[in-house]
Amino acid sequence: MSLINKSFKNQIIPGVNAGLVIGVVDVIYAISLAALIFAGDISSFVANGIGLILLGWLPPLLVINLFSSYKGNFTSGQDAPAAILAVMAAGIMQGMSSSSAQEKFITVVAASILTTVLTGLVYVLLD
Repeated sequence: MSLINKSFKNQIIPGVNAGLVIGVVDVIYAISLAALIFAGDISSFVANGIGLILLGWLPPLLVINLFSSYKGNFTSGQDAPAAILAVMAAGIMQGMSSSSAQEKFITVVAASILTTVLTGLVYVLLD
């Protein structure tokens, strides 16, 4: 076996193992954040919320990992914004008490997207 193949094998196996562990931890983390945000009347949409959270983590993951000068970076969601979104979702559900669960879910998702975009715009304008 040549030196290049041995070196590649010594790098790829630990890298794949680390990626699998981080991936499993992130999925578990997304489940817990979705359960926090999509609770109460919209708890039947937790699976949709998990998918939305994982999909929302994809763009920063790709940008940071592909364009960072340090190749050991990885990204993940944060729990503080999720707690704020959970409080916001509870307020929305309380204000929409006569609406269906699907309408509440769509409104919570729309409010989450709107706050995310507005926060991003504020940070871009501050730069």
